[in-house]
Amino acid sequence: MVAPIGGSPKTSFADAYDLTKLNDYERSAYFMAYRASKLGHALENTCMDDVTVCKCFGLESFTVEDGSAHIREGSISSEADLAWLRQQAPLRSPIVEHYVQPVRVFNRLATESQPKLSSKLIGGGCFGPFTVAGAMMGVNEIAARVMTDPGFVEQLIEIITEFIIGLAQRCAEHGAEFFWIAEPLAIMLSGDDFTRLSGAAIQRIFASVPVYGFLHVCGDTTRLLPQLAATGAACLSVDYQVDMRDAAHRFPPEMVLMGNTNPVFVQQSSQAEVEATVRRMYGSMRHFPNWIVSTGCLLPGDTPIENVNVFFAMAEYFPLQTPEFYRAVNELWHAMSLEQGPPDLVEIAGQQSDPVFLAALEETCVNWGRRFARRQIYLPQFLQKLQGLQQLLQARPNCVHGELWLEDQVFPLEQIKQGLIQVMMQTYKQA
Repeated sequence: MVAPIGGSPKTSFADAYDLTKLNDYERSAYFMAYRASKLGHALENTCMDDVTVCKCFGLESFTVEDGSAHIREGSISSEADLAWLRQQAPLRSPIVEHYVQPVRVFNRLATESQPKLSSKLIGGGCFGPFTVAGAMMGVNEIAARVMTDPGFVEQLIEIITEFIIGLAQRCAEHGAEFFWIAEPLAIMLSGDDFTRLSGAAIQRIFASVPVYGFLHVCGDTTRLLPQLAATGAACLSVDYQVDMRDAAHRFPPEMVLMGNTNPVFVQQSSQAEVEATVRRMYGSMRHFPNWIVSTGCLLPGDTPIENVNVFFAMAEYFPLQTPEFYRAVNELWHAMSLEQGPPDLVEIAGQQSDPVFLAALEETCVNWGRRFARRQIYLPQFLQKLQGLQQLLQARPNCVHGELWLEDQVFPLEQIKQGLIQVMMQTYKQA
């Protein structure tokens, strides 16, 4: 699946449809359908940002010179403010319909006489409760009160969470197949604070609707990955700072990962540079079917469309394998990666086809090579593992065709068989 976040110019959309004949809901729905059907995006969703959520509660916004909208810091700061919030009816705000009705139009549930505008996945979405709370209180204020008055923050998050649950349920009623939560401000939290102030609320939201939960947190979330997964999200969308292959090594195949090319790089680089980067990403993730090809965050609106199209074009060079292939690779590389593998590992590996064995060998080499480069294992352990992998190679004398992708280098199988230890030391000793 390929689904860059944003980046499709609305000028090309305007050329495809007579916008004067569409209302606001239809424009949103048809734009998502245009991106899905014409450009190839595998999934689309509405997403209410933090400022818009605040406006649904009746808070006033202001606009700065760059056109962005903001909420006055400290709009919510006292118990009286919380009491006022509880008296509001944010789900009755007309604004909500702009994020719910496009899902209905996309699915054409109004008439049920026509098929969906597109067969691709459609979802709803909203910024997460902690991020919205930060907009209401101010980032500095919420950061301080997480430490000094966490009970107040928890009460505010509870109010916001109830609204998001209602929004998610409305979207699901209109045919949403997933619900996207963007929680960018959570990057400032420790693991424990994330679980308490964001993760538990997100888990409630995902549990409230019978659709897939998608979770995105901006920045380097490597340290938070276990907590993000504990929310019950079916898909984790990670930013470009997270090593995608490491994440794939850490999670079971049931956890879908989405990402993660740097969106600013895609915007500012040449098509050739984007092609080289996206090709490397495809190469490093080609053994993981639980990966949605995407960007790490929202692409700027002026991103060259030819750069966005690279994500789709490159898929042709990396065709999907069968589910049985991926399952066999996953089971074998995990067995090969154990410090003390099963005693019959040679026999287990010998039962697999050459492509499965080479894919598992590659993932094991990368996993152990990175652990060595990070000093998580010592040289004697590393050499012992490589000697064991060399023995597995020698047990397959008829396996002569193939290659291994180790980081940014591709090694022919002949070179690997002649000196796996030398290749690995050369690749990872300077990492």
